[in-house]
Amino acid sequence: MHGAFQTLMSLLRGKRSDGRREMSCRAFVERSLQLAPAFEAILEKKYQAEMRRVELADEPDSVREQVNSTVEKDTRGAISQLLVSGVTDHDTRIIICDSIYVKASWDTVFPATAAATEKHPFTVSTGRPASVSGAAATAMGSDQGPELIRISGVYRHCRDAENKLLAVEVPLRGGQLSLLLFLADNAPSLRRFHKHLSLDLYERILDKLKDTGERISVLVPKLHLEETVQPAYVLKHMGFLDLFDERANLNGVGHNLFVSDIIHKVTLTLDSAGVTAATAVSLSLTSFYTEELPKAYRDAANARSFIYILKTQDTDLILFAGAVQDI
Repeated sequence: MHGAFQTLMSLLRGKRSDGRREMSCRAFVERSLQLAPAFEAILEKKYQAEMRRVELADEPDSVREQVNSTVEKDTRGAISQLLVSGVTDHDTRIIICDSIYVKASWDTVFPATAAATEKHPFTVSTGRPASVSGAAATAMGSDQGPELIRISGVYRHCRDAENKLLAVEVPLRGGQLSLLLFLADNAPSLRRFHKHLSLDLYERILDKLKDTGERISVLVPKLHLEETVQPAYVLKHMGFLDLFDERANLNGVGHNLFVSDIIHKVTLTLDSAGVTAATAVSLSLTSFYTEELPKAYRDAANARSFIYILKTQDTDLILFAGAVQDI
């Protein structure tokens, strides 16, 4: 498993001709903590992690600001303030951060004129015209509605009669990444597809994608998406209970440690130039249990009006996936 991640990170890192794709892994470790040598070796050799010895026990808030600054730099400013005040305290011993940053242009350049972005009503899943609201999904437009990008070209696509939707694969410049769009015939169809979307269904639709020579034209809104969640809640409901209290056995990392928090933040911007996406995940380990967690994070509604997947072309590896219902 570690070897597979090492290969993946090597492929994703670095500047490419089709834009920029970067992946980083960093570990901020309390200076006095004795890490298990095998764990430290895996982080450095397999995950190419940068190890930083810091004063977490004495200056937890200063280290938190250092983590935020590092993540913001790694994601070219796309992810800021990953850790809010209160996430770190004097008992925090390790903070591990992973981040991915992708910036890619459309393979076909859409002209920067009215032909590329148009003012049209955009109907959300409730059937009403879109309005601009909320921080989780911000439309780029005016009071008359969001600007829509007309994506047009000869693309691999398929009509899925069973799920009543159109799947379109829009390539990004360089031929290594693509944006897969799922556009349903109506709101109930999209909600049903979203509910049943699985790896098996994803792969079955991929197998159906064909280049028929037909020109495909779709309209999607220019938008900026931003989401912050704490996956610990989901993991606990999946049965990973011991990981988050003193019953945890993480002796392969260090003594008397357990996971105190996991934070996942993602942003994605879709416009006439292309796609910019970034994500960062932090995992904090502490030596004492803290009952109260910061309340600054929230789970936004997950029902959206179209579904997107940003993936690699050669292996169909999913880098980003999301859904947009209300803007």
